Amino acid sequence: MNKKYRKEYFEIYANLTLKRYWEGYKDGFINLDKPDLQNKKFSIGIEVVRALDELDGELLAIFNNKSMLIEEKIEYFEKKNIKFDIDENDILKVSSGWYDTNKNDLKIKKTFLNKLEKLDKDYMIFSTNALYIFTGTKLIGDIEILVNDLHTISLKYKNIFNIVFLNCIDVLYIIEGLNILKVCMDDDDIEQIEREASVYN
Repeated sequence: MNKKYRKEYFEIYANLTLKRYWEGYKDGFINLDKPDLQNKKFSIGIEVVRALDELDGELLAIFNNKSMLIEEKIEYFEKKNIKFDIDENDILKVSSGWYDTNKNDLKIKKTFLNKLEKLDKDYMIFSTNALYIFTGTKLIGDIEILVNDLHTISLKYKNIFNIVFLNCIDVLYIIEGLNILKVCMDDDDIEQIEREASVYN
């Protein structure tokens, strides 16, 4: 998957997820840039980003590649000196920072700050400015503490994200200020969203 298609995949995935699970969703979003999803009729802009470092992204791409045999994945991880296990059901498990809630929270905050700084400089500003963050993990720390930290970071900036969406694989947190709505996403919905977005895979 090249960079352009990978970017569009996640933007489409975010859009489809919000259409299903965000009550404030309005039809008419188009894929642009700065921010990625724009609905000018309703003045909503949504930036889409992954809270992953380069190694995380590489590992996830290999880990989730269904066309690769498990033996090929093992060979890849061994070459990269990446720790892994195979459980009693022959399921490959990679030992990485994804299982460290403190590291995951830090990645989310760094990603949030990076996008907040860019919003304050060269992004189109809408009535509603939102940030959709793919965390790549189900494991984050105390959501209330994390949201409070994000809110505190925002206080230093003129332009802020009115809404933050945190995608934790099968849970979507919809955050407005200090208010948190936890939405559990249906497995069948997730599979359908993946299929629809994979046109750019």
